[in-house]
Amino acid sequence: MPLRILASLVAAVLLVSAPACSHFQRGTIHEAEIQVDDSATAIQLERSLPVAVSFDDRMGAAQVARLPTALDVENAESTRGYRAGDVAYWAPEGSIVVFLSDSPDVSSEGLVLVGHVSTGMDDLAGCSRNCAVRLIEAS
Repeated sequence: MPLRILASLVAAVLLVSAPACSHFQRGTIHEAEIQVDDSATAIQLERSLPVAVSFDDRMGAAQVARLPTALDVENAESTRGYRAGDVAYWAPEGSIVVFLSDSPDVSSEGLVLVGHVSTGMDDLAGCSRNCAVRLIEAS
């Protein structure tokens, strides 16, 4: 009998939380517009837009997606902090990072700010894994 009660509770929790977890629909390609900075690394990213990538959540702090082509970060300055919506390039993984929260003081070698998301943050925040997003340049 206790197992049946536990199973019912789990089913109820899943039923109630399913709509909240399904904000980002599978099979749908969402779009995020990026206002690109004027740094050399950002200009490389701008030239590759539009690009379709697959984002994964990193513990609610950021969304990360590997780019099809690496960007050159030679002479680029690593960031010392970021705001929600900031877009950075993470050279060691060749990935784009979209931050979901603020962090005033980080020191991360190879993390280069390249812009800011102007539209599409709600969709990105609702992503958990393998979320298809087309990154486009903000108009």
